[in-house]
Amino acid sequence: MFLRLAAGGTGRLRRLIFVLVALFFFLVDGRALLGWIDLRVPLRPGQFRSLVDDFRQTSVSVLVATIGTAAIQTATALVGYLIARAPNVLFLTLATFVVALIPAVGGAFGTKIDLYPEYVLLAALAQKVGRPVKWAETRRENYAATTQGRDHVTYVEAGATGVEIVVDPWPSDHHAVVSTFSVVGLPGPSMIVAEPRVVEQGEPVLLRFNAAGTPVGAARGAMDAFMERLPGRAITYTDYTEQSAAPVTHLNVAEASLIIDSADAHMRIAARILDHPTDGTVSFLERVKGRAHVTYLTGLSRQAVDILFFSSGASSIQHSVPIQRFQRDMQALANHAIMHAPTGNEIYGRVLCGLQPHTLII
Repeated sequence: MFLRLAAGGTGRLRRLIFVLVALFFFLVDGRALLGWIDLRVPLRPGQFRSLVDDFRQTSVSVLVATIGTAAIQTATALVGYLIARAPNVLFLTLATFVVALIPAVGGAFGTKIDLYPEYVLLAALAQKVGRPVKWAETRRENYAATTQGRDHVTYVEAGATGVEIVVDPWPSDHHAVVSTFSVVGLPGPSMIVAEPRVVEQGEPVLLRFNAAGTPVGAARGAMDAFMERLPGRAITYTDYTEQSAAPVTHLNVAEASLIIDSADAHMRIAARILDHPTDGTVSFLERVKGRAHVTYLTGLSRQAVDILFFSSGASSIQHSVPIQRFQRDMQALANHAIMHAPTGNEIYGRVLCGLQPHTLII
């Protein structure tokens, strides 16, 4: 055990030394290295340096934006710490900044960059009762409350005691909606409604329907990349000196083209649902149906790209061959939870059979 630990430590130390040595020479002779590469890469003179400059500007912009976002999140959290009279405010503030700076942990993309009413509610309640207050919610409640889910039809009943908040997202009869401010005794509007209150915002719905064009565009791009590479290519270990003369190529290209046309048709159906809803606004069923068309066309586009990629030979996995990028991007897109075809089919089928969709992301 000791020998393994010692060997592992020695390997890490060796790699660290190599990194430091390489960093030293990059800093000392970096410009000369860029000039040497610029003369030898198969690009126009100066194009490589232009790409490096663009990369540097983009990197600086991303770094500044990330630090700025983390600073804003930290400042917001600091206000909450001060309101709640949290101990060790300096440590909590520094820890918040570090966590917000690391996208995989607490910052950057998604629903974590917004200020939610419950943040204010918890801080005010903690100050009022003189001790910490914990917010607990189920996965479904989180979907209903976050920014990405606020366009959904949501029925909410909420109330608060001195130390506990109770939220029922699916009350059956009457529905009370009480504002955060009135719950904690602060000035602000309160509202009691006897009928379900429907809250709808169109942007997330628009974004989901708008995503339909991406997989279709990727499939068309894969077709263009395949056709550009086709002339002059042989089929290895066969008598076909021209891949374009082989019947298997004809079958694959035709099938991929027809599948892309089918995906395009589903895209246009989804667009019509959004542009011309039956009653002026996109209904619940139309949302489900539109999402099903988007996910189904994503699956079709994936099939078309796979057909073309698998017809491109083993050499197509090289980074210099464009179709491999289409194939990898299409796999990532089709595996996304919102774009996953079987999931969209299941949700649509449940609704058609009279059941709840089993998700709030519609």
